[in-house]
Amino acid sequence: MRLVTWNEKDFPDLTPAQVRSDARAMAKLVRGGATIIGAQEIGDPSDLEALKAAFPGWRVIGGRPTPILLDPDRFEVLETWHVQTHEGKAGISPHRGYTAATVGVRRPRGLSAAFTVINTHYVSGAWTAGHRPDLAWRREKWNTHHRAIADAIALEHVHGRDVFVIGDMNRVSYDPATLAKGAYTLAKHGLDHIVYAPAVRPQVRKVTRRVIRRDLHTDHAPVVATFTFTGKDTTMPTPPWRLAKSLETLRTEVNNRWPTRNKASDGTIGNAEHASRDSDHNPWVKDGTMGVVTAIDLTDDEAVADVIARTLVARRDRRIKYVIFNRTIWRSYDKPGIPAWTPAPYSGVNAHLKHVHVSVQSDKARYDSTAPWGLTLTRVARARRLLKAALVRRPKDAAKIRTALEALKGLR
Repeated sequence: MRLVTWNEKDFPDLTPAQVRSDARAMAKLVRGGATIIGAQEIGDPSDLEALKAAFPGWRVIGGRPTPILLDPDRFEVLETWHVQTHEGKAGISPHRGYTAATVGVRRPRGLSAAFTVINTHYVSGAWTAGHRPDLAWRREKWNTHHRAIADAIALEHVHGRDVFVIGDMNRVSYDPATLAKGAYTLAKHGLDHIVYAPAVRPQVRKVTRRVIRRDLHTDHAPVVATFTFTGKDTTMPTPPWRLAKSLETLRTEVNNRWPTRNKASDGTIGNAEHASRDSDHNPWVKDGTMGVVTAIDLTDDEAVADVIARTLVARRDRRIKYVIFNRTIWRSYDKPGIPAWTPAPYSGVNAHLKHVHVSVQSDKARYDSTAPWGLTLTRVARARRLLKAALVRRPKDAAKIRTALEALKGLR
C-alpha cells in the first residue's frame, strides 16, 4: 500500500495550466497499486477538476483545499467527513481543517483491513524562524488544530481503527507522539509528514520512503510511504461478505446514466458506528457462509439523488424495503398510520440531503434479482439528451437540431 502527501501550493503562485501539468505528472508517478493521495492547497474549483481529469476513475473525497484521492477498485470507502478546526484571519490564513475517510482494502475474501486516513494542512508561520505577523494567533490556532487531530485519532482508536495522518504540518520538528501514544513518522520531508497512529500495536511493516524531486511547479516535494498493512480489520466481520446483486445492478444503471457523477457519498458495508446498531449496511443477511449487504448509498449530488429516489418510489419495485432521501423515507410496507410508499419524515443522524439510501428485502429471490431498475435511458431519451447538448456546442445547426427534437416528441 502507498500513501502520498502532496502540497500543490496553488495560491497564489500557480496558473491553472501549471496545476494541470503537475496533476498529470503526479498521476504518472504514483498510479498503480493501492495508493491514497492527500492533496493540500487545492484552491480553485478548476484545480479540483484538474485532479479528477488526471486520475480518471478515482474517487475524490472532500473538496478544496484538502481532498483525498484513491482508486475505488482497490479500496472500499466506509465513511467520509470534513472538520473545520478553526476560522481563518484576513491577510494571515484561510480557514483550516481536515478531510478524513475510513476505508477498507479490497482483498480476495472481502475487506480484510480497515483504517482511517486524515489529510490536513496546519496554519503556517507558527514555528518558522523569524518574526511573523500575528505570531501568537498563529501558534494558538496551530495548537487548536493539533488538538482536533489528536481528538479525531482518539475517537478512531475507540473503534479499533488505526489512523494515518498525512499533510503539510507547517512544522519541521513535528512530534507524532503528541498526537497519540505510539504514533510515529513513516516518511517526511521539510514541512510535509506521513504519520501512523496504531490503535493497539503497529500493523505496518516493510516501509520504504521516497521524496519526489521531479521538476514540479509546486514548491513542496511530494512525499511517499510504501508499506504492507498486515492487520486484520477489527471493525469488519470476519466472514466474507458481498453486495446484493440487485444493488450491483442498481449501481451499474446509475453509473451508466451519470458517468461523471460525484461518488463521494457512495457506500455499501457499514463502519463501526453502523455495526453498533440495526442497519442494512451490516452483512446480517446470510447466503450460506457469505454475509450479504442489502443497502447502498449512491451519489453526492442532490439533483441526481432526487431523480433516483423519485424513479424508484414511482416504480414501487417489489425488491425495495425502503428509500431515504432529503429527510424523507418511503417504506414499501405499512406502519401504523403510514400506508406503504407514503413519504414520512426521516429523523436519523444522517439526513441524506445529497445522497439516496436504498435498502432491499432480505429474501434471496429479491435481493439477488438482477432485473432492471428503470434508470437506464431509452434510445430516444439518450438521443434527446445528445441533441440538447448539441444545441450548445453547435449553434449554427440549431434549426436542424430543433427539428430533430420536435420529431422525438411523444416517443419514449
